[in-house]
Amino acid sequence: MEWEAVFIHGLQTMSNGFTDMLFGILTLLGDEVFVIAVIMLFYWCISKKLGFKFLNIYGVVSGVNAGIKSIAKRVRPFDKYPDIVGSIGEKSGGYSFPSGHTSSITCVSTLTCIEYRKHLKIFLPVGIALTVIVMFSRMYLGQHYPTDVLAAAVISAAVSTGLYFLYDLIGKRDKEEWIGIVGLPAAIIVAVLVGTLASGETVRKVLEVCGVLASVYIGYFVEKRYVKFDTETVIWKQFVKYVLGAAVAFGLYIGLKYAFSFDAVGWLYGFTRFFLLGVWLTLGAPLIFRLLKLEGKSKKAA
Repeated sequence: MEWEAVFIHGLQTMSNGFTDMLFGILTLLGDEVFVIAVIMLFYWCISKKLGFKFLNIYGVVSGVNAGIKSIAKRVRPFDKYPDIVGSIGEKSGGYSFPSGHTSSITCVSTLTCIEYRKHLKIFLPVGIALTVIVMFSRMYLGQHYPTDVLAAAVISAAVSTGLYFLYDLIGKRDKEEWIGIVGLPAAIIVAVLVGTLASGETVRKVLEVCGVLASVYIGYFVEKRYVKFDTETVIWKQFVKYVLGAAVAFGLYIGLKYAFSFDAVGWLYGFTRFFLLGVWLTLGAPLIFRLLKLEGKSKKAA
């Protein structure tokens, strides 16, 4: 719609060095790296079960978002209307509708608000504020139309809410890991089909989601039975294990990007990279934390 391009153009009239830098930073709140960092905090420091739930739901929401993109195939505003809309900062790849960044921050905000609904007066305004900031930044930077971000927020909130209570229902008997019986083969089948038959930026996202979900199902199942890492510990240990775990995760995220760049079978790259990242997140890190005794409260603290 022409009016959307005009609207974005109006936002970009305030463009200057400071606002460009500011919104370039704020938009990262919707980046997958930020979301993974938040989920790592839950999984390693608060509750493995909660972290597992969040990982699953975020993966499905991301997959739904990528699927809609591949169907809608909406061209980004800076390509559709280059005369009035520019890309501030690096151009995003793939299609425009719906917004992936908005979907991600909405998912995390929705899940956090539902989980901590007893403290909704705190988490609801924070969640709304973060979501609106990311939505605005995506339009200001010229990466998305208003309908892209609005649709992403509505779809993500609806899917996240529905899946949250579905996982609650499944996990009532403390057997939530058995969802992998269906989830693991489904992730592998989708990865093979999409990787073999399709192409493009959206395919890359789907393969990454399938890779991390497959590893989460395996890693959580094994960890719960054999490692049995305890997330509860004293503050300084929480800090150490999070910094250590996040440093390795970031190293894998960046390092594997280049380690697998030579892969002749292109679709295996994204799947394998995120599969290994998920293994570290759900199994490798908890095992290292336990070996380093970064778990459990000390006698003094008790």
